[in-house]
Amino acid sequence: MKYFAEDFTKPIIQQRGFRKVLEIGASFGNNTKMLLSNDKVELTIIDPCLDLDLAAEFGDRVKLEKGLSLEVLPKLTEPFDCVFVDGDHNWYTVINELTLIE
Repeated sequence: MKYFAEDFTKPIIQQRGFRKVLEIGASFGNNTKMLLSNDKVELTIIDPCLDLDLAAEFGDRVKLEKGLSLEVLPKLTEPFDCVFVDGDHNWYTVINELTLIE
């Protein structure tokens, strides 16, 4: 996924001028740091286990919503320019994430 994100996702975010980005599933934070390497991006992350101090490095440009995506998504009210879905990869979760994002 690293090369896909670096070679495909990052250029699209830059070219389209996306500012408000939602990342569902951060794992070890590799894609998170790639997304935040664009200093214009404000990133909201949904992850139940992420344990990184991203605020120390990226300040108020990053917000962590700790929990499961299907529980957190209905509580988010702000619009996003781009949603990076890479959390639970089972069909039920993904189809419901997409429905909630819609």
